[in-house]
Amino acid sequence: MLRGHSRGFGLLHNLFGVLSPASAGLVVGQYPPARPLPSHIPIETEEKPVHIQVSTLPNGIRILTESPQFPAPITLSISIGTGPRDEDETHSGLTFALHNTYLKTNSRTNEQLNYCMQQMAGTRFSMDYDQEAMMYTGSCLAHDTYDFLQMVADMVLDDKTVIDEEAAQWRADEYFKLREVNRTHQSWIEENWLTAAYGATGLGMPLCGYHSQFQSIGYSHLNQFRKQNATPDRMIIMAAGINDHDEFVQAVTPYFKHISPVTACRAPAKYLGGELKSVSDEAITTVHMSFHGPPAGAQSIFPLIILRHLVGNANTTSPPTATRAYTHFLQKYPFIRSLKYCYSGFTDSSNWGLNLSGPSSHSSQLASALSTELLDLTNVTDSEVARAKKRFQAWICSNFTSAEYRLYKYAMGLRFEGEPRTLPYILEMSGKVTTAEVREMAGKLLGSELTMIVQGGGALQVPSRANVQSRFKSS
Repeated sequence: MLRGHSRGFGLLHNLFGVLSPASAGLVVGQYPPARPLPSHIPIETEEKPVHIQVSTLPNGIRILTESPQFPAPITLSISIGTGPRDEDETHSGLTFALHNTYLKTNSRTNEQLNYCMQQMAGTRFSMDYDQEAMMYTGSCLAHDTYDFLQMVADMVLDDKTVIDEEAAQWRADEYFKLREVNRTHQSWIEENWLTAAYGATGLGMPLCGYHSQFQSIGYSHLNQFRKQNATPDRMIIMAAGINDHDEFVQAVTPYFKHISPVTACRAPAKYLGGELKSVSDEAITTVHMSFHGPPAGAQSIFPLIILRHLVGNANTTSPPTATRAYTHFLQKYPFIRSLKYCYSGFTDSSNWGLNLSGPSSHSSQLASALSTELLDLTNVTDSEVARAKKRFQAWICSNFTSAEYRLYKYAMGLRFEGEPRTLPYILEMSGKVTTAEVREMAGKLLGSELTMIVQGGGALQVPSRANVQSRFKSS
C-alpha cells in the first residue's frame, strides 16, 4: 500500500510539472569516505607559526603583513595617527565628517559602487576613530585583494567634494538629534570626561565635534585637515592572511608612493583635571572620578592594565565575580547600582577612572564610597593581582583570535613603541607585573589631579572636587 501511495503522489507531481520526491534526480548519492576520489590530488599545507614583517616606503609609510596560520580571508587595515586631537575649536568635527563620508570616493568609483563591491565580495568594512587615530578596516577573499586595496586607497586619499560636505552635515544633524533622544549617564560622561580633564583643546576636543560649529565645515577644510595631519609618518597599511610580503608591498606602492614625505607636528598633551556637574530630575546619580596615567606605550602601562581588570565592572544584575567591582562595591554598599571602569590611552598620556551609579538620595554616600575604595587600591593583595593577570590574559587571547583586533594592536605598537604589539609580548609583559607595581601605580594615579563629573538628581549633594581631592592628597 505504501508503494502504491507513493506512485500516486508521483503521478500528481508529474501532472503539475514538479519532480516526484522519488525521482532519480533527487536521490542523494553516497560515496564511501575511505575511498580516494579518482583523479584527485589533494593539496596539503603544513601549519606554520605566524610571521609578521614590516617595510617602510621611501616617503615614510609603513607596511605590515601577517602570514596566515590557517586558511582565512584577507583582512586589510589602514591606520592613520590623527583625529579630533588635531582639530581646532573653529572647525571641530572634521574627523566625524570624514567618518560620515568614508565610503564616498570620486576618482574611480562612488559610494554606491563601493558599497556594492563589499556586498558582492562578502566583505566587512568599517571606519573607526578615537582622539588621535583613524582606522579603516575590512576583509575579503584573496582573489578580491587588489580590487579591495584600490577601493580602500581611494577612500583614504580621494579629495572630498561639495556633495561629500553636504552629506557629512546632513548625517551629523541626524546623529545629534538621535543622540539627544538616546542620551544616558554613561554616554554623557563619555562625551565630556576628556574635555573636563584636558580642557577644550587637544585631547579634550569632543569626538563628534561641537554641534554648533558643524555647519562651518566645508570640503576644503576636510581636504586641508588630511593634507596637514594624515601624513606618511602617521600612516600604517596592514594586512593579515598574506603569504608573500614583498608582493603585497608591490601592490600597495603605486597607490601611496606619490604622497610627499611631510612630518606632522602636534602639541604635547597637557592634563589639567576639572569638575563638571549636571543636575536633572532623575532618581539616579552617577559619579565619575578619573586620574592621569602614563603614556599608553610605556612599559608601566601593564600595571595599569592589571589594575583595570582587578577592579572590573559589575551591576546589580551581573553574576558574582572575584573583581573588586563586586566584592568591594556591590557587596559592601547596598545602595550601589553599578560600577564601570573607564580608560583612554594615547601616545603621551592616559586616563583611568571609575563610574559609580546609585539612587540620588545616596549621592553624597556614592562619592564617599568611591573615594574610600579608590584609596584602598593601594592595598591590593597578591591573590587579587594573580587573578587579574589570568583574567586579562584569557581576555586578550580571546580577542587575538580576531584578525581585525590583531591589526589594531599591531598599529598601536607601531605608533607607541615602534614595534608591533604581539600576543607573546603582551603575555610576557603582563605576566611580569608584580603586586608592588600595581600598588605603586594606584598611588601615582591618586596623586595626580582629580577629574570629577557628576550627573543626575543628586549632583548638588556630592562634595566638591576640592574636598574629594583633599582626601587623596592627605593619604
